[in-house]
Amino acid sequence: MPSELEVRCTVSNCYFWQLENFCGADQILITSDHEVSQATQNMQSSGISAMVETPVAASRVTCCQTFQPA
Repeated sequence: MPSELEVRCTVSNCYFWQLENFCGADQILITSDHEVSQATQNMQSSGISAMVETPVAASRVTCCQTFQPA
């Protein structure tokens, strides 16, 4: 049985994006990384609190296939 999991996301122009970088989707599909973004590098060096918003135009530029434009 799936547990409640806190998912954070910086893509602020996604339909499922909620305040403080939370993802509100019921299900999430994530594919393999294509490249390491600046946001990921910042998070790795500073932790989740350093995440900044990173709007995108389409799911193909993210690793999250759940993305829907807001």
